[in-house]
This record gives sequence, C-alpha cells and structure tokens, in this order.
Amino acid sequence: MEETLDVDFGAEDDEDTVLEEQIDTIREGIEQVGQFARDADQEGESAFYTGYQMALETIVHALESVGRDRTLEEMYIHIIPGLRVTLQEARKSGSIDNVWEVKGAIEATVEMVEFLSEFPPEWAIELAAEDIDTYRGKRKAPTPEPGAPGTSKKGTGAPMKVQGVSVYSVQEHHAEKRGPHRDIRIGYDDATHGPVLLSFVPTGGLDNKIPTKVGRNHKITVIQTEDHPFDYWHFEGSIPSGSYGAGPVSLETYGKSNIISYEPGKKLKVEFTGGKYPGKYVFIHYRGKVWGMWRYE
Repeated sequence: MEETLDVDFGAEDDEDTVLEEQIDTIREGIEQVGQFARDADQEGESAFYTGYQMALETIVHALESVGRDRTLEEMYIHIIPGLRVTLQEARKSGSIDNVWEVKGAIEATVEMVEFLSEFPPEWAIELAAEDIDTYRGKRKAPTPEPGAPGTSKKGTGAPMKVQGVSVYSVQEHHAEKRGPHRDIRIGYDDATHGPVLLSFVPTGGLDNKIPTKVGRNHKITVIQTEDHPFDYWHFEGSIPSGSYGAGPVSLETYGKSNIISYEPGKKLKVEFTGGKYPGKYVFIHYRGKVWGMWRYE
C-alpha cells in the first residue's frame, strides 16, 4: 500500500473549535481513500481502502452523535480490540479480501485515535497528575505497588543493576477501568523528592506502538502521568480490584537511559540503550498533560 493521505491529521486550534475542523479533515480523508479504492490495481488494495473508508465514515457518525470523548473511549476500549478479534476470524476463514478490509479498518481507527487525542478526553486527563505525592495519595491498601501506603508485600528483585537513575522500562498495564495500555518509565533525580520515574502513557492503548523508526512522522501522542517511585520500573503484579489502576501489570522491556536534557513542562530528550527501544527520543509538550514523542536518532 504505497498511497498515503495528503491530509494533515493535526489539531492546532483550541478545544472549543477543533472538533468541527477535525470532522471536516476526516471527511476529506474519506474522499481521498475512496479514490484510492477506485484506482486500486493490486490484490487486496481495494478491500483495504474500502475498510479504511468505512471506518472513517463510522467515526464521523460517532463524533457527530456522541462527541469526541465518548467516541475515543469506545475506540480505545472496545472497537480496536473487537477489530483485532475480527481480523483473526477473517484469517481463519481464508478470505483475502476480508482480511485486507479489516486491516484497513484497524489502521484507520488507530490513526484516528492518535489524531483525535491531540485533545484527550476526560478519562485520559484523569490519568494525569503531578508528582510522587500525588502517586501516594491516589493509592490505598492493599496494593503490591512499590512506595504506596500499606504495600501488601515485598516486590520482586530488579532484573538488572542500575547506576544512579539511569534506567528506562515499558510496562503493559491491563487496567480494568481504562483498558490495556503501556506505561513508559524514565529514571530521574528530582531535586525535591530524589530518584523517581517520569511516566508517560501512549494514547490508543497497546495498538499505539512506541516508535522504533527515526523521524517526526512516526510521532505518537502520550499523556504525562504522576511521577512514580523509582523501584516501580521493574514492578510486576496484579493491582487488586477496587484499587486505583486495578489490573495486572507486566514488564515488557527495560534498559539503560541517559537524560540528555529536560525542561519540565516543555521538553525532554533522552537516550535509551538496550531493551526493545534503543535510540534517542524527544518528548515535546503540547498542552495540559499532552506531549508528542518520537525517535530522532
């Protein structure tokens, strides 16, 4: 699929006016994708763009009917996981066109999650907080999480030795309330609280991949959450039902980090070594707790 949309999926106006412009932009995308489908001459292309177009049309209808917040929540928690299941079923059926159509729908939906999340919904903003004190204030016993009041048990040992705060990790959190997502942890020596973890949640759940390719065109949107205790970088366990963030947490990858520069609330440049995501990354603050992240080297 070598065709790419010329539409600039990016929001630049304030939140009160952007939704109408976003809908207009998606409608332009629908027209372009429809032309791609008509011009398709490779196996699966027409089905792929048909699925992509149908997904965009469904999203526009939802935006107009229930608004951005409800649409995003449904996409994030229900629609994308449902499409993944549908894709597995299509593969079992042996229909190539069905597979490509579902793939198109998935790609469109994932792209729209990132596009619309330039202004995150209320449930995403609720994830955002400030510092380690906020972390402790949101957690109650019993919980196995490090550094929380009334921690119910001693955590497992770290899988590697860390010099100072030079560590990064990525955890998968299958939260009961907010759905599955990744948490990016970066070691940082805070002047007030000492060693902590800067923490970011990519929007779009597990489908929003952390970029491994270099370039701003591979940017993802992330929400900065509260700083976490330093030992949280290797935490694995199940947060009990009824507790904040209830659900299982597992360690996807980890490695060394080196913060190149950090201006709180503005910009973070960091190098990851080892693990699944080696490279130099930049985090740029947009608004509120919304940041952009991409690999630049």
